[in-house]
Amino acid sequence: DHHLLRMHLLPEPQVTPVPAAGQQEATGSAEWQQLQLRVHTFTACAVVGLAMLPDKLNPVVRPLMEAARREENTLVQGYAASNIARLLQLCAARSPCPNAKIVKNLCSSVCVDPLLTPSAACPVPPASTPAIQESSK
Repeated sequence: DHHLLRMHLLPEPQVTPVPAAGQQEATGSAEWQQLQLRVHTFTACAVVGLAMLPDKLNPVVRPLMEAARREENTLVQGYAASNIARLLQLCAARSPCPNAKIVKNLCSSVCVDPLLTPSAACPVPPASTPAIQESSK
């Protein structure tokens, strides 16, 4: 797992043209934000993996949720998702149990993307099958 993650995270050497100054700042900022998200994500994964959860779970839950939502690398995204599942297992015995809130936030983050979730106002029409078309003739 570790070796596979490292292979996918290490950038391959590439020759790229030098961008304009403003574009370079934006790219640098986006890269910095992505790296910062990954550092927080893997720190949270380590905390979950060691089962050393703090009293306040927000510093652990937030980076995992952000990685599940925004991470471009599907391997990292899947790793964060599996750690969310492990976190839910670890929190099952907590009182009060945060699992309902975590699952609710996961569901609402999935439902935000209209490409993944059809609108209730405009549901997907059922596909017509040849058997239905012939029986109506």
